[in-house]
Amino acid sequence: FNAFAVAGIQHAYQVRLNDMYNNELIYDPFAVKPDVAFAPPADGPDGKKYVIGPVDPTYGYWQEIGAELPGHVRVRWAATSIGEYALRVYVGSSIILNRQGGTQVPLTIQMEADECRFDKFTLEGPGVTAVAVASASPIRLVLQPRDKYGNARADLGQIVNDIRDGIKQRVYAGSVPTGDSTLVLDQTVTFHNALPTTIAGVASTRAGVYTIDYKPTAVGYIQTELSIRGLFIQGSPFFKQLRAGAVSATTTFAQGPGLQGAAPGVETFFLIHPRDAANLPSADNTLTQSFKVTITGLADTFINQFGPLW
Repeated sequence: FNAFAVAGIQHAYQVRLNDMYNNELIYDPFAVKPDVAFAPPADGPDGKKYVIGPVDPTYGYWQEIGAELPGHVRVRWAATSIGEYALRVYVGSSIILNRQGGTQVPLTIQMEADECRFDKFTLEGPGVTAVAVASASPIRLVLQPRDKYGNARADLGQIVNDIRDGIKQRVYAGSVPTGDSTLVLDQTVTFHNALPTTIAGVASTRAGVYTIDYKPTAVGYIQTELSIRGLFIQGSPFFKQLRAGAVSATTTFAQGPGLQGAAPGVETFFLIHPRDAANLPSADNTLTQSFKVTITGLADTFINQFGPLW
């Protein structure tokens, strides 16, 4: 016996009652009710749960069908989390056969997700669930479709344009999301039937998910909001710090009067502008330890150098 169910929806299965010789019992409205037991989330006559699965079911019971189907009872139950469930239906103290002529093992049910709910979708990745570090490559977010109970669901890829229209990102220059900001533009939205993903150090393959790739042109504090057909996804808007990457010699530059010339006995200076590989300015005050500045002159020239200083 293998069947599929949908999260949150009541499911009914018919159980045929036979005698020890495999004769189907006849319904008699005046007879004693059959000794059937099924009442999750409690335990059955042998101390084992009526339903075993990822979570306990919300409810369950059995009922007689009556003259409509003599010798049958109906088992009803519901649960809200996806995964494999095992049902134990008892007659007396023993569980029923998993099929006609089968064996006394639990009935196997595969619970699938319910319909998608945009307001339950989740977004994960740098800039949303973790601090983001800018680089020459785009930053990737993963959008997981979910049902109303929060179960992950494989989508079909029909809302790429809706996601593209609904994603809004801006970067604030300060350490809090206020003041002047820079918009993040030209995000790339892609649907994936199967996507190898590592989130928070956990590797998995996501089925039917979307990715949003973005490349910021400023650093500071990033705000990300996403709505799909007028509904904001779960947790939107998101706020996270956006940092510059490691300093790159190919984009870092110096400028100032000290590079143009100097007069004897007159102090001059020049500035070093540290930038990462994406050509974004770094605000790391420990970078003074990364620069080595050597100033040389004529053989008999005395140079008194201070710095670099942050």
